[in-house]
Amino acid sequence: MKRLLPLLPLALLGTSPLAAIADPVWIWTKKNPENNEQADFRTSFVAPADAKTATLKFTCDNGAKAFLNGKPAGENPDWQQPTSVDIKKLLVAGKNEKIGRA
Repeated sequence: MKRLLPLLPLALLGTSPLAAIADPVWIWTKKNPENNEQADFRTSFVAPADAKTATLKFTCDNGAKAFLNGKPAGENPDWQQPTSVDIKKLLVAGKNEKIGRA
């Protein structure tokens, strides 16, 4: 059974600060998931055009893959060690879509 520790919000550091920190919460698609069940967790956000850096930090019980705007952004093989990836090259000014696949 997988349980996703949600993708920690993007921390975009630029001339206009846009940073969010959330307390981790165990989530899944239903109360009693089946073994080897997969799920996608999506969210969108607006990024400023002048963002200088963009980092995605995430983790997931039993591993996960992250995507930004439909492109692979990173992989986390083990929940005990969060993954941190530079996603500036995948970021677009305006609306972005982030997906965590667990």
